[in-house]
Amino acid sequence: MNFFTFTKLGRTLLLAAVMVIGAAGLSGSTFSVYGQTKSDDIITLFRISGIDKMVDQMLGSLPKAAFDGVDRSRLRNVMVSALFDEYIPLYNKYYTHDDIKQLIKFYESPIGKRSVEVSSLVASDFGPSTERLTKKLLKELGH
Repeated sequence: MNFFTFTKLGRTLLLAAVMVIGAAGLSGSTFSVYGQTKSDDIITLFRISGIDKMVDQMLGSLPKAAFDGVDRSRLRNVMVSALFDEYIPLYNKYYTHDDIKQLIKFYESPIGKRSVEVSSLVASDFGPSTERLTKKLLKELGH
């Protein structure tokens, strides 16, 4: 049993991770050597698509009181590990090993790196954009 399985905040953090996975890249990093297994390559894909930086951004946005007395480095490691535990099986289920290798190539390319950079900006605009859209729809529906 871990923190993320049983708390509302843990589930919220995982949901946030889903929304912004790939949102912030590791600038200048490339991982052109493939791992021994499909799972190794999925981890490589996660890292080059910015999961580490995304977790750091999530931690920075949390109220400090939420984790009073908890070592931030340990919390970060637990979050990254939990994300890997949740998402590796999903990527294994829906992507072939060749798909994963092609995604790695994409994220190593200039447009892939640009995509990672821009994704964090787009993700930060989702909230206000969704709010505006909701208000517009409610107005058009007469609510």
